[in-house]
Order: sequence, then structure tokens, then C-alpha cells
Amino acid sequence: MDKHLLIHKFKTKNGNQYVYDAWTNNTYAVNDIEIFLIENYSLLHNPEFKKGLKNKYPNYDIDNSIKEVSSWINVDNAFIPKNFQLMNFYTKEQYCKEVNNLGQMILEVTERCNLICKYCYRNEFTKKRTSPLKDMEWEIAKKSIDYYINKINSPDRTKVKGFASLSFYGGEPLLNIKLIKKCLNYINNLDFDDSITYHITTNGTIINKEIADLLEKHGIQLLISLETAYSDESGH
Repeated sequence: MDKHLLIHKFKTKNGNQYVYDAWTNNTYAVNDIEIFLIENYSLLHNPEFKKGLKNKYPNYDIDNSIKEVSSWINVDNAFIPKNFQLMNFYTKEQYCKEVNNLGQMILEVTERCNLICKYCYRNEFTKKRTSPLKDMEWEIAKKSIDYYINKINSPDRTKVKGFASLSFYGGEPLLNIKLIKKCLNYINNLDFDDSITYHITTNGTIINKEIADLLEKHGIQLLISLETAYSDESGH
């Protein structure tokens, strides 16, 4: 794992610079010196390193930046200079064992949605698409369910029963209600060593009696997203 994958630099429209640290979930306002120090923290207290900075920046600014970055590292444990070395990464065997304790599986049953909510992260994604939005195919859904049930039935599973959860997601998942119904019927005919709770994240705008009956029959829990300012697919 590359430590820099957990550090994201960005600028605002007015030119302010920031660094987001995924390790601590903190965002820091930074200058050019601090960005350089963050990317080269192992050289932070090297005298030759500081001499090189003096050729480009005032000594006062360098000292202040070193104090700032050192504080973020030592107080916040940001930018994983110490934590990265201390992390115990799973071996392949350990990873495989942990996967057997998989709690939730999410099926993105469609990329389509009947709304274009301004807050939705998929809004920009959809606008930039040059190919048609897709529905999940049954073969993919079936393979995913079989994989999940295999993990639930694994003799290496140590998770307490009752944590198995299957979620239907989108887009607007209810636009592909046929696939959801097929998945539920398929699961009902399988043998597995746990009870599964079902969830759907939906905008709730296309729920009719048929869908409501299906939700009630399988005890599906709803997470309904609400947005007061939206437009439909035609832009109205």
C-alpha cells in the first residue's frame, strides 16, 4: 500500500490549498512548503533538507510550516508516518478467513434513476456517461448471492448469527423490481445457516401496491432519501 494513496491534495476556485488525510479524516489548509513537507516527512529534521528550502522561502515561513506539519503528525497522527509502519496487514490466509465473516452484501441492481437530485453524488457521474445506464443481469446477481450464501455457510464463519444483510441499491433500485423479486425468490429456496435482513435505498416515488406488498412480504427495511429540489429525467 502506498501512503500517498491516503493523502489527497486539492485547490479551491480562489486558489486556497488543502490536503485531505484519509487516515484521520482531517482536512488541513496548507501552503506550498507544508505540501512539500508532508510529501517528504521523513526528511523533516534533516539540516540539508532545510537548507534547500531556504533557497526558496523565508526562514520564518519554513520554521512555522515545520511546526505545523510536525503538530499534525505528532498530535493528530496524520499522514500515517508512524501508523503506516505499525499496521499489521492481513496475510492471504487471514484475509480469506475474515471474508467468511462478511456481514452485508450490496447489489447495485441498476444504474438508472427516475430523478436527478442535486445533492446526489451520481448526478455528475450520470451526466458524463456516454454509454447507456445499465441494469444488473441475473447471472451476476445469482453469482453474487451464491458467493454470499457460501460465506454464511462457511465452517470458518465466527460472526454471531443475525448479522447477515442483503441490500438493494442503485440508481433507483425499484426500477429493476423484476430482478429484486427474482433474487428474493431464489434466496427463499436456498439453505443457509443464518437469517438475512433485507434493505432497499430508494427515493420512494414509484412505490405502488405491488411493490408495497413485496416489501411487506419479505420484511424489507427501507432507507428513503429525500431532496426538496430535484428534476425528473426530462429536466423538469
